[in-house]
Amino acid sequence: MKIIRVMQDWAVLSEGHDPLNILEDIYSLNNFSYGRKRMLQIMESSLSKFPNSAYKKEPALFVFQVKLMQELVIALYLIEENKSDYVFLKNKFDLAFLEKIHSNTYKEHNLPWQFYPISLTKKDLKDPIGLITKVKEIVPLEYWLEFLDECALHGLSFGFAPDWDGSNHQISCTYYLPKLYDIGYLIYVSETKYGRKYVLKMKEKNEKTDK
Repeated sequence: MKIIRVMQDWAVLSEGHDPLNILEDIYSLNNFSYGRKRMLQIMESSLSKFPNSAYKKEPALFVFQVKLMQELVIALYLIEENKSDYVFLKNKFDLAFLEKIHSNTYKEHNLPWQFYPISLTKKDLKDPIGLITKVKEIVPLEYWLEFLDECALHGLSFGFAPDWDGSNHQISCTYYLPKLYDIGYLIYVSETKYGRKYVLKMKEKNEKTDK
């Protein structure tokens, strides 16, 4: 049944849907630091007998955030599957690019740059498609959707010890989800119209504040 649902989700999102638009829908909802915090809370709560108490008050929001993570993986896997259409992502995120984003978003007296992709290595940044390919070979799409469904189940099961079935892909998903979240964000701010406008808006705001 799960395999059928996976194929249905894949077919719906791959038919006439630009994965960059999916990334735009995901990252334009919240600022990066908030979304990343939610992602980490999802994983932490899936491992705890006592998940984050906020999910008792807002279970629908929690389920919605899990759904966003599923769509994120699907969007990135679609980019990888059609990588010949995204050759511009090769050698994309070098130091000059990161410094540009940093200079456009950093503001004096703020916390350290919240947009820095802390989970990514230099190799990941130079070849984002290669990173997605590597993850895809280790964790098939159906494992991701099952993993995130389990996160939702455990995150809403207060007082019950999580019972993970298939720890191998659970460990891999836990390790790679932050990487996918960070690389997805960098693709969003560099390759989508809304993402570029957001960075420009932050730059203009900082310049006005500095005057």
